[in-house]
Amino acid sequence: MKTIFLTILFVLVTITGAYAQSKNAQTVMNNYAAFGKGDIAAILATLAPDCEWTHPGNPAIVPFAGTFRGADEIGKEFFGAIPSAIQITEFSPSLAGEDGNTVITSVFIKGKAVSTGKEYENTAEMRWTFNSAGMVTKYNVIVDTAALEAALTAK
Repeated sequence: MKTIFLTILFVLVTITGAYAQSKNAQTVMNNYAAFGKGDIAAILATLAPDCEWTHPGNPAIVPFAGTFRGADEIGKEFFGAIPSAIQITEFSPSLAGEDGNTVITSVFIKGKAVSTGKEYENTAEMRWTFNSAGMVTKYNVIVDTAALEAALTAK
């Protein structure tokens, strides 16, 4: 009985440790929750003044593709462009890991282009880099943008 209890205790401690999130990982997951609620101001409040935000794609097709700097530009040029371009129908992030001050997530995204009505889906790797004060200094996405670009292209 004691062995079973110790085994269960060991498993619980191991599982809890494996899923314990750092403050930076908690910020990322809170940002995803804020995004889901449309609370862009909450996300922008976590960014360092010189934050660099990069989303891949052809900016002539994907209006929120490019590199943006600072909360004002990120808020207007990135987040401001999303609603007129795509309607996100599913956004499912999961924590993939951490590498020093970088939090890496895998996010399944499903949506529909506003202008064409075409649907798309993708799984993206999103990387959030933090400074020592816990502010986001860099965000970038690694994803094949072909499905998104095809959905946004009228043909």
